[in-house]
Amino acid sequence: MVNLIFLNILKVINDNIQFTMEIEAEGHLSFLDVNIYKKMDGSLGHQVYWKPTHTNFYLHQKTHQLPANKHSVLSSRVHRAKALCDQKSLAPELTLLNNVFKQNCYCHQQIKQALNPVTRINKTEENPYRQPTYHTHKPRMVNPAECWRNVISKVPPNHLRKYRATCHKPKMHQD
Repeated sequence: MVNLIFLNILKVINDNIQFTMEIEAEGHLSFLDVNIYKKMDGSLGHQVYWKPTHTNFYLHQKTHQLPANKHSVLSSRVHRAKALCDQKSLAPELTLLNNVFKQNCYCHQQIKQALNPVTRINKTEENPYRQPTYHTHKPRMVNPAECWRNVISKVPPNHLRKYRATCHKPKMHQD
């Protein structure tokens, strides 16, 4: 009752703004993508919130999409679960995702790769005092006359005849 009085006070402030309020039901409160719930000890837990209209349909594995797009569907769902779930609700959420991915025809290898991504160790993490090495390459000196010879060698001979006079090596003047 107190919640409804507060909501009515907010609605009176400005007619152009519509306020809504989510009320706790059975110890659960949904906020954005998180379902916050009361644990038996009185503390709060959190897990991924799924709307009641959610269908578990994602980008099907057999669609003609880039493999990277398909993998990003799997990895983004797993990342969302790991970011929003507490320790207690993470395992059931990953099991649910595993079943959903199977329903969308993803193979075991793709699911395994999304659920357990390979982490790469940065070389500087092994030894934090190690300085990164930089490789510099000496630029190759190019002879311009040789470059022109390579270009001219690719021109068909019948096209080259009319330009033969301009494609010659300049003579060195001796004084």
